[in-house]
Amino acid sequence: MQRDIVNIIAPAAPSFIAPSPSELNRLANIVLSTYPSLVYLDNLDGDTLGGKRREFAAQTEHAFAALSYVKRLSYPDRRHYCSFWMDECEILLRSLGIATDIRYGPFVTACLMHHDIVFEGLNQGASIPFSAGLDLLVGAEATDKWRGVLVGPVIDSAAIL
Repeated sequence: MQRDIVNIIAPAAPSFIAPSPSELNRLANIVLSTYPSLVYLDNLDGDTLGGKRREFAAQTEHAFAALSYVKRLSYPDRRHYCSFWMDECEILLRSLGIATDIRYGPFVTACLMHHDIVFEGLNQGASIPFSAGLDLLVGAEATDKWRGVLVGPVIDSAAIL
């Protein structure tokens, strides 16, 4: 059963500044060069120039946009698996007229691109699943900390915490 996410979630923070298409591309390249396994998890390694790469980029862009509407917690949400948040992003996007699927790699890439989402479980094997500090109703609004990815050091979960 699908619920009307527009009635549940507040709009993106009025102060949120979205990156330009070229900045979005640079953000994705920085994150994926730091965490290349995000691409391999979606079996895109054999198709470097084809449709799968474009699909990965489109899903990442859509996930990034959807995450600008989601609140930030100061701790990782261990109550919900990553798939829950991927579904919530898809529901939100559909409510905005964008029909898309979001896979794990693009979703996690978008989380890291935002640079204001606390996370754990990346590169720690199967013992700790990826968890992100997200909530639909409570927490801080999205910020423009993504700009720090463009000028700052390599992304590290400890730096985000």
